[in-house]
Amino acid sequence: MDVEEQGAGSPVQEQQIRKERAAIAAQACETCRSRKTKCDEQRPRCGLCVRIGVECRYREPQPTKKDRTLVEILDSLRRLEGKIDRLGDPSTGYSSSAASPKRRVWANNFQPLQNTPPSQGSISNQSILSQNARAIPKVEPIGSPPYRHVAKLLLWPSIREVLDSVGIDTSEDLEPLGREGTQWLIRTLQPKCSRAGLPLDVNLESRPFVGMQTSRASQRVVFPELTIEHMQNVSSVFFNTFNFLYPLLDREIFYAHALHKVTTEGFGEGDVESVIALLVMALGQCALDGSIGESVPGDSTRHSGIRGGTAERPPGLSLFNEARRRMGFLMTQCELENVQIFSLAAIYFAQCARYMDLWRMAVAAAMACKILVSCDEPIDWSTRRGDHIKRAYWHCVLMEDGLALELDLPETGISAYEDIVPPPDFTGPYSSRDMVESERSHYQYHFLAQMALRKLYTRVHSTMYDASVNGTERSDDYDGPPASVIRELARQLDSWRELLPAPLQWNDNKAYEMPPTDDSPAQSASGAMFVPDHYAIPVTHGYSLDILVAVLRTRFYLLKYMIYRPFVYKALHYPEQMTAEDVTNCKTCLKSCLRWPLCMSPPRDKKRLLPYLFSWTQNFLSILLIFHMTTQSELLGFIRDTHLEPEELEESAGLMLDWIRDMKKVEGIAEWGWRLLERYLTSRDKSDGQTVHQSSWAFRAKGLMASAAPVSHLSNPLVTPLQLSNSSSQADGIPADLETSIRFAGARLTQAAGVLLRLSQDIVAQAIVLYSRFWLVEGGSLRTFGAKDISAASLYLTAKLSPNPQSPRNILNVYAFLLSPASPLSSKSVHDEPDPKSYYLSEDAYFTQRATLLRTETQVLRVLGFQTHIALPYTIAINYLQALDVFANDSGSKLSQRTFAHLTSALLSPQMLYLTHQPPALATAAIYLAARELGVKMPAEDWWEVFDVDREELGFLVVALKSMEGFAKSEQERWRGKRVAMTVEDVEGELEARRLLDRE
Repeated sequence: MDVEEQGAGSPVQEQQIRKERAAIAAQACETCRSRKTKCDEQRPRCGLCVRIGVECRYREPQPTKKDRTLVEILDSLRRLEGKIDRLGDPSTGYSSSAASPKRRVWANNFQPLQNTPPSQGSISNQSILSQNARAIPKVEPIGSPPYRHVAKLLLWPSIREVLDSVGIDTSEDLEPLGREGTQWLIRTLQPKCSRAGLPLDVNLESRPFVGMQTSRASQRVVFPELTIEHMQNVSSVFFNTFNFLYPLLDREIFYAHALHKVTTEGFGEGDVESVIALLVMALGQCALDGSIGESVPGDSTRHSGIRGGTAERPPGLSLFNEARRRMGFLMTQCELENVQIFSLAAIYFAQCARYMDLWRMAVAAAMACKILVSCDEPIDWSTRRGDHIKRAYWHCVLMEDGLALELDLPETGISAYEDIVPPPDFTGPYSSRDMVESERSHYQYHFLAQMALRKLYTRVHSTMYDASVNGTERSDDYDGPPASVIRELARQLDSWRELLPAPLQWNDNKAYEMPPTDDSPAQSASGAMFVPDHYAIPVTHGYSLDILVAVLRTRFYLLKYMIYRPFVYKALHYPEQMTAEDVTNCKTCLKSCLRWPLCMSPPRDKKRLLPYLFSWTQNFLSILLIFHMTTQSELLGFIRDTHLEPEELEESAGLMLDWIRDMKKVEGIAEWGWRLLERYLTSRDKSDGQTVHQSSWAFRAKGLMASAAPVSHLSNPLVTPLQLSNSSSQADGIPADLETSIRFAGARLTQAAGVLLRLSQDIVAQAIVLYSRFWLVEGGSLRTFGAKDISAASLYLTAKLSPNPQSPRNILNVYAFLLSPASPLSSKSVHDEPDPKSYYLSEDAYFTQRATLLRTETQVLRVLGFQTHIALPYTIAINYLQALDVFANDSGSKLSQRTFAHLTSALLSPQMLYLTHQPPALATAAIYLAARELGVKMPAEDWWEVFDVDREELGFLVVALKSMEGFAKSEQERWRGKRVAMTVEDVEGELEARRLLDRE
């Protein structure tokens, strides 16, 4: 009886009213509250207010937790809509017409993709299936949604799986990285040898200055070691190196004021000129020793790219310490000179790979510069001083953005003033020397180009990598940055390059040559500027031109790599959703990583001079891992083999390995990355049974680029008799007969699911073999894993890179039907018309089962040790039949069909024939039995011996194949009216039932 049909005072109605009232928090009106009487909560006026004739007012209800959650969801949706609106707004540079085209599977029905660009070529499944690499499983990454870790490539699920596969415990380093982020990075920045900071006991011997002073400040001193000639020499080195890379100072002003003062009056405390002069000379000494000094002690097999001093005591430290002693008196001022001092100190820390000290000094420079440009009196930007303020401001912006984007360090917000401060125009009266330097180095163009590239670099992070933050974690589809956004960013990068001045232009095919000359901009100077060879003494180019050119070109390729890197992520984790355009973009990403000029000589031999040193190591480490993943992913391997030169790829990997090996002496991230690579290569070599020697393998790119040892396409790894008799399930107390029944039912379920999904028989057969292998390897127990889950995961895994990949939803819908009473596999009687409700999969159930499917797929790969190679006997059987010339007769077609039927039924064999015998033997036995059954005449000789099958093995297999029909009937009778235990819970229930029967 319904509630409405009951009386007004019925208990059911009262209970319903109480439930409704409980759903809304009780709230009395203000009148009833003041009188402390019970309010009937009638609206708009309660009974008491009506009775006494007063206004009835209710308080606004406080939002519940559910309401607050809804508000947050709506806010997120509004932010997402705002991003979509901006993408469609022409003013943002993103056109709605550039929306991503309809996605197509990158290979379908053994046909090449249509509309493939001519430069790309076509991709067919024949070429892809000829590879033998494994599919990368989709595993939920640590911490945040998967794509938010794209800037931290080490947290990609595929990378973690590769590291786990060789026994590296990623919980030691990768889990803290995903959980702590910046905190982990800060701890890792400094190597163990330098966490105490730069030594303070390295100083210059001083004596009081004797002579006239223009200042009445504290007593000034001189340093006998610093002769006038030496000070002029190292200062000149600074202006010929670092000041081209960071154009903060004016040479003539420095010589006329700072250097003149310290050479004539000595060095004072709290004196701006003294501090600037000491910092300039410290950096000049660093540049001098960093170019021609001895390599930092380490590996003796080759010269290190870090020269001068040691890891703990870099060159110029005594001068820098004297400057540090005097900087304390200037910390609170916010003049241009203070910004220059803090910036020069930050540069010295950067060249010593002391990145936390660099950040602290960069923050001091940025804060002083903010006050200078915002709180000081109006600045005349057209003056020489105004131009120096512009240089200092944009230097602070470039340094802060680099530290924030690469190392996740906090910002000061100085970039908020970029609309106020115009770009520098390097105006002012210049000497003839300045004119020559400008014409030959074009350092002004390089600085302005870096400013423009910095805006695009920031846009890549803020627009593309944030585009997926609001993406759902419960989606079958790739939720990376939209293709329209990536195309627009790539267009802007190409536009930046096209707009470069002629002296900065280069050709991709000649990226290692000298830049064009002013006399003939269209032609390059003869000879290569960058070469992969090491030199005992680096080649020196005037005005640091080699470093300026290397940094500009390398940052272009770095940004190109970052823009297209999402397609590598997609190829590793969502290969079934790759389109022809995605494959082209993946190729572009890989090609942009090859032979970066910064890794080559002479720049790599002068690492102490390279700007933005903090940004390179982690990018090189991520590229090395991507190079290695091309040996693990079938799709990436196909792109590598068809579009990249092996020598160029190996050479690029070797250059980046050399970089990390050099930097590990002074840099914490390089030290950590090298340790990770070392553990990986050592573990893999040991697993291959090779003798590991640090000097022989650790520095070779081949070790990282080598794929797994090839497996014969005609053989499979076989199980041992011990594995057959002592499976993990039997060790856990599962009776042998129950294990056999469950394995048979699971294989039958896999076969039926493959038929409903319209998968080819070879894919279904591979899935059944994987399923069967799982139960005979240590760790594959029926008391730990359900047969249904392992069956679904095996089929999903083998179909992933097939011509017909299946989504998790398709897999789970089919299994829901096959395990329902409406299934044709059910032993119970069902209605003539199956009830769809019996196999309907709700959304909540789908998301739960999808997570289980992906998790189980990972477990299958781990238990099998990623050994997913499977050779099948079907093709071998056809070849054998052709060799026997059976197709010349009319019975040839029937014989081949019967042979295939026996090979398919052997997949369900309780003797696990596919795991105990090689495919040639299975093909031979199936042909023999089919010929006997059909009465087809075969050669009189022992023809099976031609195929390396002896009589005893043939006899065993034939008997096993003939017994399949009887075995299947006995299993059907045994479980008639019952359901085979396909889950862990069902297995426990069956064991409990058997225990109860034994007691009776």
